[in-house]
Amino acid sequence: MKKIIISTVLIAILTSLVACANEVGNTTQSPETEASEVVTTEATTQSEPTEITEQPLQQQPNSFEIVGMPAPFDENRWGRDSWIVAFDVPTDTSGDWCLGTFPDWLINLVNPNNMSMGSDCFVHQWAMNDRFFTDKPATNLSDYPNIFTFIKHFDVPLDEVARVFEEHRLRSIEHGWNFFTDEEIELILSLDEDALMQHFVSDHAIYHEGAIYTPMWFYWHAPEKYAEVGITPEMVEEHLEILAEFEFTEEADEAFSEKLSEFIGEEVSLREIRNRRRGNHNIPYQELPHWPD
Repeated sequence: MKKIIISTVLIAILTSLVACANEVGNTTQSPETEASEVVTTEATTQSEPTEITEQPLQQQPNSFEIVGMPAPFDENRWGRDSWIVAFDVPTDTSGDWCLGTFPDWLINLVNPNNMSMGSDCFVHQWAMNDRFFTDKPATNLSDYPNIFTFIKHFDVPLDEVARVFEEHRLRSIEHGWNFFTDEEIELILSLDEDALMQHFVSDHAIYHEGAIYTPMWFYWHAPEKYAEVGITPEMVEEHLEILAEFEFTEEADEAFSEKLSEFIGEEVSLREIRNRRRGNHNIPYQELPHWPD
């Protein structure tokens, strides 16, 4: 089977999200400001591609506290793009199918005359809208493009969504392909955002009381904010092995470890945890794989 992977649109968006975060991270501090109200166009059912004027991307005002953290990743490190996805996507992306996939047969429900997800496709233009290009880490499904936000934004009739899902479920059975389970399809059709988040939450993130907190969220927020949303030191301590999977820069490793230590109440070294997972093989930062100059 030809493995269906995450939409390149999603990866492009997440790359830009961390790029924005990297740019912010190069400053020492920034005051917390109120998030601007995002006004979105009321969704209408699309029978023909809608004319959408592509607007210049503008970074939204900060809606969370910047704590003087350095840029998390070396832009030239090999594998950086895959880390970005795991760093900020609230839901699981490890399988053939995930909430971030945009298969042609789904797009075709609102875009029947243009199957391409190129820049001229209005679905692409929606996904690339500056609503999603903020420096605020995603904490729910409405914060990034996915099947749930696609259905909601374009007001796609659920009977049509159910029809194409059933067609491709049967086709997957016929060819022995992996697909969403019946329970997952039912959950998607329910449009129950909280239930979807609980089921599809990424292994790299923590679901807690109606929100998903990604590694990027923990990285950019102050320890005081952890406690404010109900995250406990025990929850973070249990998550350290996951946080140590990311190949941060040396400066970011130290800064994040210091922040986690402050919250947990005991010394944390993400680098030591990472090296222990490698069998105590300590690789100097400068010797980690990089893209050729």
